[in-house]
Amino acid sequence: MCSLYHVQQDAGSNNNKSIGLTEAEDPLRGNFPARMYVREGRRINGKATFFGSDTLKRKANEPNGNLLNGGRPKLSEFAYQGVGITGYTMDTHGTSPIEDAAGKYLDTATGVGVVPLGAMMPNDIPNMFVPLAMSSSAWGYTTLRMDPVRANMGQVAALAIKFVKDNESKNITTDTLVKNTTDGKEWLVKFQTYLLEKGGKIFFYKDNEFQNPNDEQQKKAHIAAQFLGIWGVMSGYGVSKYNEDNTYLAPEKLQDIYKQGGYILGYGQNFNRAEMLISSLNGAHISFKPCLDGEKPFQDVATDQWYCKPVKTAKELGFITGYTKHIPCKVDNDKNPAFCPEENVNWAETASMVLKTIFNNPTLPMVKGEWYERITKCLGNKKNEFTKGLSVPPIDNPLKNLTRADAAIFLFNAIELRKTTDEPNNICGGN
Repeated sequence: MCSLYHVQQDAGSNNNKSIGLTEAEDPLRGNFPARMYVREGRRINGKATFFGSDTLKRKANEPNGNLLNGGRPKLSEFAYQGVGITGYTMDTHGTSPIEDAAGKYLDTATGVGVVPLGAMMPNDIPNMFVPLAMSSSAWGYTTLRMDPVRANMGQVAALAIKFVKDNESKNITTDTLVKNTTDGKEWLVKFQTYLLEKGGKIFFYKDNEFQNPNDEQQKKAHIAAQFLGIWGVMSGYGVSKYNEDNTYLAPEKLQDIYKQGGYILGYGQNFNRAEMLISSLNGAHISFKPCLDGEKPFQDVATDQWYCKPVKTAKELGFITGYTKHIPCKVDNDKNPAFCPEENVNWAETASMVLKTIFNNPTLPMVKGEWYERITKCLGNKKNEFTKGLSVPPIDNPLKNLTRADAAIFLFNAIELRKTTDEPNNICGGN
């Protein structure tokens, strides 16, 4: 019945309402069966809702879609409330009796989704958790109902109650955690961090370094990557770059994290300039401007390239100007500016992008010398906030390439610092 309803209602099925119950059965009851097997019937109407689309893989031609086996599911409006992940496929069978190589079942289309805290909290009853009959669509519930997810949500509910009780002197309730206010979101991040420090998962990665973090760098990177994931800032890249055992293949240029998706952050791999720019713009909630036919923001960035939109956006907003001398990539004309999007990004370039996007072109200290010395001076003024969790602070070696784990930590620190900064343009603290 769920599948028939979806085929009739879902926009992806062309609203085909001619498909329905067979006319050859149960004619006395309007072709409706006398008995129904109902596996999940009643669910709450919650402060957030989990839909089947929240765990449905993106297609290859969608943003974050994987060319081989589908990318991460789309992030819902409630993903920032993430307190767990789905672990099983949607247990709904297809309506076609003909099987093909894909099986015609939703297990081939299901990805790992983010479960929001509000889906356990009834709209009309304050300070209550319902970890089993969660607020969800029929399709969404077919993965939420699986035992590991139910057990996880039960643990989350218990920990949320304990967390609130431990902080009751600060006048918070469980409902505070899902309030769409600055204060509510701050408490939510504190609770999510509390879960992560206890070994929880709110965004899924396969990186070996995240399975059992054994040092402070791995722990910090794990927490940063989880938050950047549910916030839609960065999500890793495609599993097609890895062998079955998750070991790295021979080095090659990384593809757009929004083109391939996947469940690998690439802990020790380098980040390229385009990826860092995209993540920085996402962290600042800046929408990308379209690239028109034949448009070239830089001599090495054309309309049909995956990074054209973010590069054009950043250039028009004054965040990047490109290289005009000592260009680090191969170009046809060394007289015209180049962005070198697929070159590995270094700490100075990263810090420049993050400062200009997250803090909206702050005033940099006046320092004589190389261009990056103004950047390192700024970071030095806020060293503890920007570089906490990093094994080697960027101001110690600004021209060194950074890893994807480094990028996650640095960007997370910057976003958290921005939340508590009244004057972002003055983040560098003067001369």
